[in-house]
Amino acid sequence: MEKEFMNLTGCTYSVAQEYLRKNGGRVEYALNDYYDNVNTIGGMRQSYNPGLVAIFEKYSNGVLSTEWDSSGLIKYIEDLSISIEDPITLCLSQMLCIDDLLKPVSREQFLDAWVDLCCDNLKQMKSYLEILEERLETDKEYFKSIYSYTFPLNAEEGSRHLPKDVAIEYWNIFFKDNKYALKVSETRLESWFSFLNSDDSDSRRQNISNDIWQMFYKFVDKYPNDESLRQNYDEMAAWPLLIDEYYEFWEENYGTE
Repeated sequence: MEKEFMNLTGCTYSVAQEYLRKNGGRVEYALNDYYDNVNTIGGMRQSYNPGLVAIFEKYSNGVLSTEWDSSGLIKYIEDLSISIEDPITLCLSQMLCIDDLLKPVSREQFLDAWVDLCCDNLKQMKSYLEILEERLETDKEYFKSIYSYTFPLNAEEGSRHLPKDVAIEYWNIFFKDNKYALKVSETRLESWFSFLNSDDSDSRRQNISNDIWQMFYKFVDKYPNDESLRQNYDEMAAWPLLIDEYYEFWEENYGTE
């Protein structure tokens, strides 16, 4: 039976054996199952591992579902033993090519991402996420990519801004504990938040633009603590006006400490 299945599909012996086992040795059913679970790349058929397909189906609304809704994604994240608020969830979302948390995750998004990484069970997926977490802690460029990805993922559709409270929540996640690749002093965050909260009438402080989000990273990378800011800040540099105003606020309230 395996040979017949291999001749019809061009798959390997182990794949043929798995699909036949899964379908009680019935070739017709196994063929239907196989062609429901393959991806076409460069004109050649590549089979998805049945175990990987089973993981997707576990969190979908039904065996034949082609996508996850938000509840399926949340349950999957929980079973990976990570929390929604953990930055590693951002790494997972980026890896799955999720650009809107409110949109469904397609079958191909999930399967193709993990096939490329040769992961087909939760244990392997957890191990890979541990590698990504280590990269967050040690690889500054990777950390920056996740930081940048966070803004469009959380901005409301059609909006170019993050509400201040959401932005502050993520700045705390990324920088408060100095766990990740870019280290920032506690007083830098404290003074920045105080500045944002000092004028509720200023829309620029209440709704953070993508430009400010990205430039704040560059700012704290260049001036991670008060000493570096005190000694090296260049008022003629091309910082956004809001950053210049923050410096004036900092100089007045923190600069002499």
